[in-house]
Amino acid sequence: TFTFEGWYTQSGTKWNFSAPINTSMTLTARWTENFFQVPFPGGGYEIDSFEAFEEFARGTNESGYTYEGSTFKLKTDIELPADWVPIGYIASAGASSGSYGFRGIFDGGGHTITIDNYQKLPVFGCVGFDGVVTNVKVKGDTVYNIFVPVIMTLFGEASNIEVSGEF
Repeated sequence: TFTFEGWYTQSGTKWNFSAPINTSMTLTARWTENFFQVPFPGGGYEIDSFEAFEEFARGTNESGYTYEGSTFKLKTDIELPADWVPIGYIASAGASSGSYGFRGIFDGGGHTITIDNYQKLPVFGCVGFDGVVTNVKVKGDTVYNIFVPVIMTLFGEASNIEVSGEF
């Protein structure tokens, strides 16, 4: 979803509609993508950028959303930075059951998530009950400090995951 920010001039200034118009002008609508800040159970979401993928991780890690009943579809390849914080990571640190972490469906759509050579943590920290990670490729060249590249703690389901590279 998107939030309408307003109408902007060609110079990037937000237009004040109470100001007089002295000449012809072009205004452009500016929108901000909300990604999935408010998850809707049963909602379907598309992840089309690293920024959207990062926001998805923040929702689980910082806001505590499990995304239970929601489906996320990766629409592009993603490259993770060395300081990547796994999806559901905070939950995995103290999780004694699968009630925490990511509990939705993540469909990688056959796309590749590339891990940085110096990354120390996997893509997902905790996939809880009802959580599914499927149809994704995880790749690294020579990753030095990671012992598991995809999922740290799994209570749900993982299928059709291809891992390549040296770990």
